[in-house]
Amino acid sequence: MMAFAEERIPGCVRYGYSGGAMFSTRIETVNSGAEVRNGIWINGRGEWNIEYVEGREGMIALRDFFRARGGMAQGFRFKDWADYQDEGAGVLLSPVLALGPDGGKFAQLGKRYASVTAAELYAVRKPVAGTLQLKKSGVVQGGWTADYTAGVITFSPLTTLAIASVTKGAVTTIQTSTAHGYSTGKTVSFSGFTSQMAALLNDKPWLITVTGANTFTVPANSTGLTGTFGSVVTYPVVSENWTWTGEFDKPARFNTDKLEVVVEGPDVFTLPSLPVIEIKDFK
Repeated sequence: MMAFAEERIPGCVRYGYSGGAMFSTRIETVNSGAEVRNGIWINGRGEWNIEYVEGREGMIALRDFFRARGGMAQGFRFKDWADYQDEGAGVLLSPVLALGPDGGKFAQLGKRYASVTAAELYAVRKPVAGTLQLKKSGVVQGGWTADYTAGVITFSPLTTLAIASVTKGAVTTIQTSTAHGYSTGKTVSFSGFTSQMAALLNDKPWLITVTGANTFTVPANSTGLTGTFGSVVTYPVVSENWTWTGEFDKPARFNTDKLEVVVEGPDVFTLPSLPVIEIKDFK
């Protein structure tokens, strides 16, 4: 059985459940009575408990869904009705989950849960198809595709510049076919390199040092590597204020292998407890 089904828990699970985000914190009390608090998890983990479904059709749908998942064996999409929209807090995260795209080809959808003095950056890994928009400074943008199974955005290049030659070494020197117009500190990426040079340079963000109108260096050691060159490309960066709007599910699984149903009356059912837990590594 596959580990995750790109299928949402039936819509009958809308009311009659409780739950929300949970954290893990280690608290030590010293002799004076003072506390030392150590947060173990950077991000909260959702936990919910389903106790009610509406009508016989709802119970049948949930029963069949539970059995199709094999209890705890297979993950699924869970719509948390208390937290399923961007709510004006949809941000893009770099692949290392820092705030904002870093000039590389890829970005992770995220949501920023903020108070006045702190914030949690949460990776949104299950966006809902048909609801997603990307914006730059509030203006809807094209030139991207989304992996709706992982929440990863792939950008098309904003600009492309042909490369005339590459000088390999402890730092790599790029000569462009025409004047690049760049300044030192600009972030660029590359496409079209082949072989070992592709693994080193393609689709990654690089801060450049300009050495001439047609030349610049990147801090990449290409000594002895094989491969032909391609193009210089640019992608969105955090300073351009990229955001997203839309809806998302949470990757989850049942936290029990037993479905217990109480038949209260004709077509009236309750569930003493059907726990659901968010999968932090949904793969």
